[in-house]
This record gives sequence, structure tokens and C-alpha cells, in this order.
Amino acid sequence: MAPPLGPAVGFRLAVYGAFFLSGATALVLEILWSRQFVTVLGASTYSISVVLCAFMAGLGVGSWLGGRLADRFPHRLLMYGTIQAVIALWAMGVPLLLAALRWWLPRVALLAPESVLLSMGARVVISFGILFVPCALMGATLPLLTRFCTESREVIGARVSLLYALNTLGATLGCFAAGYWLIDTLGVSVTNQAAVGTNLLIAAGALALGFKYRRGKVPLPVRPAAAPVGGAAGSPAAAAQARGLPPGTRGLLLPVAFVSGLAALSCEMLWLRYLGPLANMAYTFPTILGIYLLGIGLGSLIYRYFLARFGASLRILAGAQLLLGLTVVVCFALGALISSSRATIPLSLWPMTIITVLAPTMVMGVVFPLICAAYARSVATVGRSVGTVYALNTLGTIVGSLIPVFVLVPVIGIQKSILLISLLYWIVGTTLLLASATRRKSLGLACAGAAALVVVLVFTLVIPPDLCQRVGLPFSVHLRRHRDIVFYREGRTSTETIVQDKVSKVKYLYMNGAVEVTTAYTEMVCFKLMAALGPLLHANPEEVLMICFGGGIASGAAARYPDVKSVLAVDLESSVLEGAKVLEEANNSVLNDPKVRVAIDDGRNYVLMSRKKWPVIVSDSLHPKSSDAWVLYTREFYQTIKEHLTDDGIYVQWVPFQELSVAEYQSIVRTFQCVFPHASLWYSHGVAETGVYGGHTHLVGTADRLTIDVGAMREKLSAAEVNADLRPWGLENPLGILETFVCGEERLREWTGEGPINTDDLPYVQYKTRYSAGPKCTGTTFLLLVESVWPYVRNTGSETEAQTLERELTLRAAANALMFATQVPQAVALLPEDAKFRKYGENLAQGLKWVRGVAAYYADSAVGLMWLARRAMAVPGNRDQPVTLYRNALALEPDNAVAHHNLGFALASQGRFDEAVAHYLSALRLDPDSAETHSNLGMALAARGRTDEAMAEWAEALRLDPGLTPARRSMGIVLIDRGEFEAAAAHLSEVLATNPSDNVARRSLEVALEGIRSRRSGR
Repeated sequence: MAPPLGPAVGFRLAVYGAFFLSGATALVLEILWSRQFVTVLGASTYSISVVLCAFMAGLGVGSWLGGRLADRFPHRLLMYGTIQAVIALWAMGVPLLLAALRWWLPRVALLAPESVLLSMGARVVISFGILFVPCALMGATLPLLTRFCTESREVIGARVSLLYALNTLGATLGCFAAGYWLIDTLGVSVTNQAAVGTNLLIAAGALALGFKYRRGKVPLPVRPAAAPVGGAAGSPAAAAQARGLPPGTRGLLLPVAFVSGLAALSCEMLWLRYLGPLANMAYTFPTILGIYLLGIGLGSLIYRYFLARFGASLRILAGAQLLLGLTVVVCFALGALISSSRATIPLSLWPMTIITVLAPTMVMGVVFPLICAAYARSVATVGRSVGTVYALNTLGTIVGSLIPVFVLVPVIGIQKSILLISLLYWIVGTTLLLASATRRKSLGLACAGAAALVVVLVFTLVIPPDLCQRVGLPFSVHLRRHRDIVFYREGRTSTETIVQDKVSKVKYLYMNGAVEVTTAYTEMVCFKLMAALGPLLHANPEEVLMICFGGGIASGAAARYPDVKSVLAVDLESSVLEGAKVLEEANNSVLNDPKVRVAIDDGRNYVLMSRKKWPVIVSDSLHPKSSDAWVLYTREFYQTIKEHLTDDGIYVQWVPFQELSVAEYQSIVRTFQCVFPHASLWYSHGVAETGVYGGHTHLVGTADRLTIDVGAMREKLSAAEVNADLRPWGLENPLGILETFVCGEERLREWTGEGPINTDDLPYVQYKTRYSAGPKCTGTTFLLLVESVWPYVRNTGSETEAQTLERELTLRAAANALMFATQVPQAVALLPEDAKFRKYGENLAQGLKWVRGVAAYYADSAVGLMWLARRAMAVPGNRDQPVTLYRNALALEPDNAVAHHNLGFALASQGRFDEAVAHYLSALRLDPDSAETHSNLGMALAARGRTDEAMAEWAEALRLDPGLTPARRSMGIVLIDRGEFEAAAAHLSEVLATNPSDNVARRSLEVALEGIRSRRSGR
């Protein structure tokens, strides 16, 4: 009897196309789920781990069941189409299930947040259950289509590898599309609808093809019968020999499939932690996952077109495992060493991911189809065989998705974990090599494997032990020479590092490579004010909930108020408790304060799960663009906070504005006000010990329109512990607190106007969107918002006291306006007797000494001197040091174009335009395509009256970079002077289209338009 016929080539191509698209939709859904479940599980690391675990568990169980159905059920394409339809319908319901879960969990008494383990366990189990069903259905598709598309024993490996490659490359497309475009453009809901719609189209197409195939309307090629390769046809020995397996070795393949899955997912999770600090996690996860999938897809194609012809050799599999052991550790070390040795800045996420991930995953892509081809006995059971291998492989990935997060990283760290996985690959490879050898060759192979293992071990021993620190901490010069690492801990969700500046003695706490806490003067004022606002503005602030513990400074300050009976701080990462011990001097030894308790949990979910209400809640969160903090700046989070405040409760949120555009910052305020309409803005600023001006903003939401009881505030601040804690920062009296007020709800609402709000569905502030363009937030941004605090105060004391307070506030407002504009020396001169402003002056002087002190560490480093010169430029009134530092850098590297450009800029800022021109020209000789240098050269030439030459430079700058605003604005101003009003108006209008708040361009455009009107009217 002739064997059953396989589908025609064209028909098969349609099936391949459907499988490619289903891979894309599967990864779009995975990216969506990893985001959506953050709102239930908390940290992105937890969410990704649980989603991966559910994804892989579902794939494993589904592939096991699908493999058995594939061999028994003849209408495999119809089953595939039906599965795609059910996946689509389930995905459509996931948001509804999540909403129901968020509503239901807080109402279960046993899941109170005080039982963190039980609460988190319940969330994980239920989340796992929600995701398991669609993932199991996805897992059934590979064995189904493999059985459908396989017509002979000889092509099993080729078919599996091709299908696996197509599905994985489709997944790569879906991963990049979701991570870089769909979600930040359409939002989670619309992206989910798009994925659901695509899956339904795939289902409809597959069902149509299935019915056509069932009715026999597809022309089918006749495939040749396979000849046995020795032994009785169909005997296990013959099948093993045909597969290139030594007798008795087939049983090794399933454990190898399990270990391969475990090691592969462990690598992915470790790479995610290792490379995560290089970029916003919103883009880090899809980048790493996308390159990971691309490598696997390419590896499967390599097997399909280059290795499948050699059969399913155990030695090829052993070689792949040994090569994996080598590439994992070598690529990790290579990327880290290249990045940390760069003269300017480390490698960005994309090149680091390609170097670290691509080569190992390409080898991983060879392993899976190779195991499937070796394990399969015959065409009749290929579905079962592929399903079994897939199931064991994905079972390994489940373990691999959890072990790094909960065991390996907390115990031995990221780098040693990567080396351990590499060693595991070598052990598997050596075992397979010995199993594949004859007795005569086994000794030689054993010696070869041992020698190779020794090479790997020696290599791992010579690798510097701090590679993760070099990559994970920003711009390596920051932590070289003039700074000591005093604490370093890789926790489950983040890496915490504390460094101390040898010159200023300031400590800096980094979380995943981003500085979050410092003991610099400016930041200490911020933490003390953030802790003070709630207790001072609330009549009875007995209990304070602090979301995010950080360095414990705000928690320790809040506990000082006598009215505060307890402070509960919630933080994701347990390592912060160890870090807080290093910062005891700054945080008032907070861990020893009986008032303070720290819960290790996700802050948002802790509040959601709690049935308690607090009079004061403070969010000391991370930057809104960080991976775990975006959920603390959305409308849904603010609604949760409001539900857990008492009727007269106050919510205080630190809102960092650095690295945010004005539009992004406005979106945060707008979102805050849509839940807390009675919002006020407060601003703390100052001068750090490095001489650099800095500031921080705080939003305060109150139950009613803000009213400040000055008498009650004065009484609370008079408490000895409170007064002593706040005096060094100038906050020990009502004047020091009130002067930080910026504006109330009406002015704030008028400023933010209409625009987007941040939601769980689409948090604009986390992504790079159209709102990321335009002017960045600076201190001067908030100067325009400042209004008098006087209409908001009451109980100001006697008439004389009230008049004195109002007069002092008016004087402080003038001084603070100068501070907003970074005119610190002028502000200090306005209030020379005030302790706080005297401190600003002292820190300015100390900043000059700091630059000189740090420069001694980098006397032989042009890169270090240039970095320090840029810092020196930020010190108000510091004119000479940047010039000296850049000259010293050029003495070390005369052909450094950046040093020439920056020195030209420093000289121009002093009015030394001829010298500036000379250095700009030197920079252009070395780098003629620098638009910024052409633009700045034009400025210097124009300052010397050489406007024709300046116009030529600006024209060249705009040719190189049409969006360079300074060059376009300058051209417009010169064109006005020349009477070319129409051309000037065109340039200035384009500037304002990009930056509507550019007042210089706006005023100049008014002049140009007036000139046009005057000319037309004949005046």
C-alpha cells in the first residue's frame, strides 16, 4: 500500500505563511501580557518571569497533547485553524479577566498584604492559570503542522527546523513590532485587538485550506519511499542507525532537551538583568527577546539548509552543546570588555545585545530541530515525537525562567550565574560526546572534552569579576578613580550599588545603573521636604505609607514627627535594607526606628490588596521612564491611592523632571489632576557639594482646596527632633517650607491644558512618543508657574508676624526666581545673611575645589578631563576651570574633535570669540560633518560681525541636520536685520513648530511679521 500523500508545494507555502504570522501574533501577545500583568504582579522582572513560565508551561503541555492528537487526528489543518480561533477569543478576554482579578483579589481576606507570601502566591497562581490555556493551544501547533507537512522519515529534521524557523522569525517580527511601535502608538487595548484580528484571519485561512485539503482539491505530489539503512526495516536498531545514533542512546535525548530549555531560558533571564540597565525596560525586553528569537530562527535555518543533510548525529548535538558553552561566556565577556574599554561612552543596548545574544542563540536554534530529528522513530509517530521533545524542552524553560530570578542571581550574582550555565552546557556536551564514541575512541574523546573544559575554566578564571558592574553602571569614568564602590548587591529584581565620591564624600545609590538616591545637599533637601509635606499639611498624620524605600532617607525623616505613630515603607527589592545600613547617617538609622516597618512587595499591589486607609501616602518612586515605576504614574494607580486615603487624606508624589520633555511632565501633572483635582506643585532646589544647581518637584493632592495652617506647621516644626533634622536643610521653620510652594490647582490646570493622560493602557511618559520631542524640563520651566503662597495660608499669627512672614516670602520669591534661572551668585547676594543661601554660596566655592580635587585623579586621561570640564561648565559662575581642563585634554589628545568643539564653546561663553573660532575650525577639520560645530561656529562669527560667513555655516549645519533649532533661529534673526522678513518668518515659524515655548523665536517672528505688514502697507 502506498504511503499517504503530502500537501502540494504551493499549498504548503500557504501553511508556512500562516505559521509565520501566528508566531508574530503569539509574541505580540506575550509582550502585551508581560506589560499587563505588571499591574497584578508588580515588578517587570516578576511579570516577565511569570509570563515566560506560563508561556513555556503552556507550550510544553500543549505540544505534548498536540503531538498525540497530530498522529491520531487526520484533519490536522482544521484543528490548527480552530486552535488559532480559540487563542484569539481567549486573548480578547484576558483584559477582562485581569480587571476581574484586580477587583476580586483585594476582597479575599486571606490575601491581605500583611501575608506577602500568600498574597503574591495567589496572584502568581491565578495569573499563571489565565495564561496557561492560550499558551497550551499555541504549543499544540508545532507538532500538528510538523505531522501535516512531513511525508517521509528523511525530511523530519528539515521540516521541523523550517517550521520552527518560520514561527520563530515571525515571533521576532511580532516582538519588535509590539515593543517599538504598536504599544507606544496604539496602546495595549488596540494592539491586543490587532493581534486578535490577525489570529482570526489566520484561523479563517487555515480552516479554508483545511476544508479544501479534506475535499481532496489539492494536487498532491507522490513522495518516494524511504529505503532502510541496514537491519530489519522499521526495527529500533535500524531506526537508530538511520538517525546516526549509537544503540541505546535515544534515551539521552529527552534529558538533553530538558537541560537545553533550562539553560536557554536561564540565559535569557540573565541577559535581561545584565543588559537591562542600558535602556528603558519598555525597549530592553523586546530588544533582547527579539534578538534572542532572531538568533534561534537563523540557527534553525542553518540546520535546515546546511546540517540536516548530515543526519541527526549525536556528535553534532554534542558539538552544538560544547559550542554553546563557549559562545555564552565568550560573548558575555567580549561585549562587556569592549563596552567598558571605550574611550567615551559604553556601547548602547543594540550593539551590546547583538554581541552578547546573537551567536549563542543561533547555536540554540540548531539544537531543537536536531534533537527532534534524532528522537523521531517514523513518520507515523513524528507528531508524538516532536511534541514530547517540545514538552521536555519547555519544561526546562519553566525552570530556567524562575531559577535565575529567585535562586542564582540573589545567591551567586549575574556573572557567576552566566558562567555556571556555560559550564552546564559543557557538561552536557561532554556527556554526549562520550556517549557517541566507540570504546576505542572514548578515551581520546574524554581527554578532548576534559581539555576543552579546562580551557573554558581557565578562561572564566581570567575574566575580570566585575563585568556586570562595568556594564551596568553608567559611563565607566563616573566610577573610576575618584569614586569607591562601598556596596554592591544583585537582588531578585534589581542591582543596587552605592558609591562614594572621594573628594566630596557624597554617596550615590544606583538602581539598575540609574542614580536614584544621593546624599548631596540638593537631594537631601528633596527627601526631607517630601517627608515633611504630608505630616505638616495634615491635621492628624498618625500613619504614613511610603511607597518605595530607596535609601530610607524620606522614611527616616517622616518618623521624626511626633504626630506620626508609624511609617510603613514598601519596596520591591530586599537588598535596599542592606544598602540602607550604608546610608545610616543620612536616613537617621531608619532600620533601628521602632516606628518604621518595611514590607518587601510591589507598592502598587500592596495598596491594591490592602483594606486599610492611610491619612498620608507618599510615593518616593523611581523615574517614570524606568521599568518598574511607570505603573506609579498612571490614572489607575492614582485612583487606587485615592481609594486608600482617609476622607481628609493627603498624597505626596516626587516627580523627577530630568530627562522629561515639558509635554511629558505636563502629562503626569494632568493625569494626577484628573484624580486629585486639588493638586499643588512644590519645588525644592539648591546647590550640591559639586557646585551644580539641581531641583526636584513634588505634587501634593489634598481632599479639598489647599489650605495651610501656619500655626500648626510652626508647632510641629518646633519639636526638637524635627527641628534638628530639618535645620541643616533650611526647612526648620514655616518660611523654609512655604518658599518651596510653586502654585495651586488653578494655575497648574491652566498650564497643563488639554492633552493626553497616562493610563495602564498607554503610559505616554514611559515611551518615546511625539510628546518626547520639544523643550526639556528645567528649573526655568517652573519659574513661569510661580504664584504667591499667601492666598493659601491661614493662622499666620499676629498682624506683625503675618506682615513679617509675607515680606520674607516676597524676598525669598525674588531670590528663588534667580535660582530657577541658575543665577545662584546673584541669589546668594540677595540674601547674604540667610543660612540656606549662605550654604548655597559655600557649596559653589566647594564645587570649585571639587573640580580641582577630581582633576588630580584624571591628569593623564583626556576622557576624564573632558567629562570633568562638562561638569565644571554646570557650576554657576565658573568661567576658567572648563577652559583649563579642555586645554589639558587637548595637550593629551591634540586631534580630539570633541575637545576642540567644547573648548570653543567654553571660550565663546566668555566672549573670547576669536579663540573660539580657531578651535571650532580645528574641530571641523577633524570632523567636517558636525552640524552642531557648524552652528556654534556661526554664532561666534556673527558675534564678530562676520554675518555672511555665519550664514554659510548655519546653512551647512541645517543641511546636515534640518532640525537644528539654534542655527535656524539665528538665521531668522540675521535675516530680519537684513530686511528679508519673509525668509526670516519661514525659519522662525519652523522653530516654533518644533519648540512652541521658544520666546526668542516668538518675539523675533513678531518683528518679522510686523516688517512684512509694514512693507505691504507701504510704511
